[in-house]
Amino acid sequence: MFPKVALLIVVMAGWLASNAENWPVKVVNPNHQSWPEQYAEQLYYHACRRVAEEVNPSHPLSLRPSIEVRLGEKDEVRVIFQKDHTVIMMKKWNAEVFSIGVIHAALIELIPNDRRIALAKSNWTISPVPVEELQASRR
Repeated sequence: MFPKVALLIVVMAGWLASNAENWPVKVVNPNHQSWPEQYAEQLYYHACRRVAEEVNPSHPLSLRPSIEVRLGEKDEVRVIFQKDHTVIMMKKWNAEVFSIGVIHAALIELIPNDRRIALAKSNWTISPVPVEELQASRR
């Protein structure tokens, strides 16, 4: 009986460790604040799935944006989109801020960085539209 229990514990520990390694969220928490790790993981996967289903309901993509959560920051909230990951900075854990950051990161992941840069460059190199045309198109 005992060897079976020990084997089960080893298998579960291995599964949890591999699952944690696959979760693309890094948490920086120098003050060791309490935060709901399992709930955050559920929010992350749910947000990614919702974005994928919104874009293509019949064949949702597997979105897994890389996120860094920093708890204990001086500012209340900041979300910074970097080239290869998104940083969500919070004074203390906030599920709403985390969800919004993950959803935006998943949306950004839909278009690769080099394509986003090309879109931005092509946008600012177009000939300017007269203000009158912009105002008329908004009516």
